[in-house]
Amino acid sequence: MRILDVRVSTKGVWVCFADATSEVYAPDFFSRYPSSASFVSAIVRLSRSGELLKQEVIVDGTFLFRVVVLDRDEAFPPPADSELCQLRLPSGTIDIRTGDLLERPDWRVAVAPGTYDAWVQWSVDEECKHYEIASAAEYPEGDGPDGIIVLRRVSE
Repeated sequence: MRILDVRVSTKGVWVCFADATSEVYAPDFFSRYPSSASFVSAIVRLSRSGELLKQEVIVDGTFLFRVVVLDRDEAFPPPADSELCQLRLPSGTIDIRTGDLLERPDWRVAVAPGTYDAWVQWSVDEECKHYEIASAAEYPEGDGPDGIIVLRRVSE
């Protein structure tokens, strides 16, 4: 098991976790979906197809995401308040982005390339404590995590 804590300062409704090669990060992604409705539909489609994980936040702030990468044989029971899905990571590099998906990612996590079972658990209680925190340096030591992302590789 590997555990990484990543503090993410948000710039929009979603925090997206996707492979660095995902179409969501392509320079022409936004131009392919000119209306808000078509853009949201594309994000939902990519999420359902295993190309990205997303976590919605209501107000911008800085949030601690704990990324847990399990070995194949480790137990993987998602809590009742989380959704089990798959995440394809062909390059093994997870870009974590918010707001403008075309910006260079501020946060990257390296894992073995492959397809992962995944779930996200979000704590509204923790989230409420971290609205309006502008930077990772201001995030209170010992708080969090706001969200937990668990990944277990199921194929190469």
